Amino acid sequence: MKVYYIAAIYAAEKYKTSYEGINKVLQKHDPALVNENFFGLSLEKLKNPRTGDSREQHYKKVLASIKKADLIVAEVSYPSSINVGHEITLALEFEKPVLALYSEGNSPMFLEGYQSDKFILAPYSLTKISDLDRIINSSIKKLMKAIDIRFNFFVSPKISTYLDWVSKEKRIPRSVYLRKLIEEDMRKEKDYSEGN
Repeated sequence: MKVYYIAAIYAAEKYKTSYEGINKVLQKHDPALVNENFFGLSLEKLKNPRTGDSREQHYKKVLASIKKADLIVAEVSYPSSINVGHEITLALEFEKPVLALYSEGNSPMFLEGYQSDKFILAPYSLTKISDLDRIINSSIKKLMKAIDIRFNFFVSPKISTYLDWVSKEKRIPRSVYLRKLIEEDMRKEKDYSEGN
């Protein structure tokens, strides 16, 4: 399992214990951390990048890491963490499951309004490491069930042309269009139940 772990670098000093605690629990699950250099980043490095390591390159690395990951774990206790919020949005747009953790008493109110089977917002307490371990473990199991399964099939050139037209005119990927059609049929089908 490839995990992309993010947290607000601006709050690294304040939440250092939390960030490291979450990282230790994640390491128990033996993931391949996509952004192993997270703890090597600093606000100073981002503000004053060295030659060859521009902000644009950093953004591209982040994008590539999110695409490569199976799961995103974000520490969201720090308010106004614009970078983390943007990365969560990107991950959800790429259909990646996201576990957003916040220390008790620091609930991110905006994220409380988001509902999806690919998103879990969970409080934790560092005084109860076993609870943090349990929260992460159960959340990962739940989110892994929400990962999309790749499904390939052949279509005629006529259907392919139509799907290309839909994609261009409606500005949605062909797979999204097909998924929506299937989901509509699932809702209409009286004989189908999710337990099948």
